[in-house]
Amino acid sequence: MAEPDVAVVGGGLAGACAAILLARGGARVVLIEKESGPKPKVCGEFLSSAALAVLDRLGVDAVALGAVPLDAMSFSARGEPRGLKLPFKAASLTREVLDEALMEEAGRAGAD
Repeated sequence: MAEPDVAVVGGGLAGACAAILLARGGARVVLIEKESGPKPKVCGEFLSSAALAVLDRLGVDAVALGAVPLDAMSFSARGEPRGLKLPFKAASLTREVLDEALMEEAGRAGAD
């Protein structure tokens, strides 16, 4: 690769998304990540309708990756179980799967 126009440090959600968009925009991108691959994370499995729209724009199909559609939530308030229907489209997908998919898409987009 010729000398990069942009170095993106960190291959998490923001870094991978930035690398995808920059590479698609014609920049020579190098994406620097200290880990050799995605790691399981406890947080971040909820994908809102806005997050799903961003993934769609990036060409990452959450459903094809195994995302589970969510239409309701349950919780406890003062020891009483509660629940409600979500007023928007949502899904659940592990961060490990999502991180790997975004890094792969960055590579397909042309980032090194």
